[in-house]
Amino acid sequence: MARSFLTSINLNQNQVQNVQVHQLAAAPSSPVTGQIYYDTVKLGAFVWNGTSWQPTDASLSTIIPTTAIVNFSSTILGYHLNQFAAPTANLAMGGYQITGLATSQSATGQAASWDFVIGRALNTIAGAAPNSANVPMNSYNFTGLAAPTASGQAAEYAWTLSRPLSAFTGTVAANIAMGGYTFTGLATPTASGQPAEYSWVLSRSLSAFAAPTGNIAMGGYTLTGLNTGPSAAGQAAEYSWVISQIQAAAAGIASKPPVQCLATANITLSGLQTLDGYTTLANDRVLVAGQTTQSQNGVYNASSGAWTRVTDDGGAPGEIEPGAMWLIVNGTVYAGSQWRCSTTGTITIGTTNITLVQFAAASLYSAGNGITLTGTAWSVNAAATVSSGGPGGGLVVSGSGVAIDSNVVTRKYSATIGDGTTTQIVVTHALGTQDVVLSCRLASTPFSVVDCDMAATSTTTATFGFATAPLASSLRVTVLG
Repeated sequence: MARSFLTSINLNQNQVQNVQVHQLAAAPSSPVTGQIYYDTVKLGAFVWNGTSWQPTDASLSTIIPTTAIVNFSSTILGYHLNQFAAPTANLAMGGYQITGLATSQSATGQAASWDFVIGRALNTIAGAAPNSANVPMNSYNFTGLAAPTASGQAAEYAWTLSRPLSAFTGTVAANIAMGGYTFTGLATPTASGQPAEYSWVLSRSLSAFAAPTGNIAMGGYTLTGLNTGPSAAGQAAEYSWVISQIQAAAAGIASKPPVQCLATANITLSGLQTLDGYTTLANDRVLVAGQTTQSQNGVYNASSGAWTRVTDDGGAPGEIEPGAMWLIVNGTVYAGSQWRCSTTGTITIGTTNITLVQFAAASLYSAGNGITLTGTAWSVNAAATVSSGGPGGGLVVSGSGVAIDSNVVTRKYSATIGDGTTTQIVVTHALGTQDVVLSCRLASTPFSVVDCDMAATSTTTATFGFATAPLASSLRVTVLG
């Protein structure tokens, strides 16, 4: 593919070596002054002087005498068309007709005159042989048809419309487009495949239909009249029933003051000790949940001596009651988790077995690669930039957000240009630098690269120059920087 230049090439008086002039069998159309080509028929180079093609070889300037041309032309015009060899391609008639044809056709391949063709009866065309393709009617009809009596005969319009639908035979092989009309007078369907009448369908209960095989879009509407309480998995739950369940669950929770740590195994209820990685201090509230003697489970105040049970927080019997819930403050495993008393009924301190279960757990977060977590704030760790002496990770971080480092990452701007008038086209790329690479190519096939004048005129614009204004939207330019 030849490289296309859309501007002049200045070689600054340097040589063009080993150049081959454009070779053509005929002169180029629409030449410009100074254009040159090599004629492969006349075997010589020619230059356009603004008026005519002039040979660079004087031996090619000999002109055939005018009289010879006249005699030769008159001789050729004196021949009949049948004296020439048969054409090897179609003859373009340029809007003209062949006239003077014989009035009748006697053999295949002969041209038939208009009046001969028009005068033929339809059944005499092509020896009464059947058509081998459709005959376009151009919106005309066959008239005067008789009633059909055998397969293959044309049916007259009124005769066809008078037939009842049941008179037709064969199974329909495709859908019948109704054009907005409906079948009326339908009977009640009694078997599969029969059409169902509108009011009959609407009177069917929803349970009479087969189970759906996909989601049912409700379009903003709701199901009403549901049973007051579902009894099995998969059944729809009625609104008031769901609300009552939520309220009942919430009513069974009694929030208590937080505890410092949790003991999930049997411990000695005396002395300051380390539980779940936390060393207890005097008067720390500790939730004891794993005692062998379950009646000992509950909340205690830690001490260097014997621990005392907390019984003064909440209604009787105090700290322990059905639904009581605590937040665990410290601990390697259980910090941030919540525990509740699942024991029901009346609780007698020191007698009733008490069961404490985990109710919820805190979400723990850790920063991954490139991320820093400080308290509740996340930050992005960008590698050192080129401008700060680093290797350049391609990202910069500031209070306004994360952006690419233009010293490392190349950005791109592309646009389609050309209006058929402008030769100096300014493209605004807004990349913020004059350290850019510019390119230009055809916007349509074969999408080849072309050369033109290109300048990085500012940090936000580039100018593309052409000797001749490019056609509208004919070029695609790209700016990298």
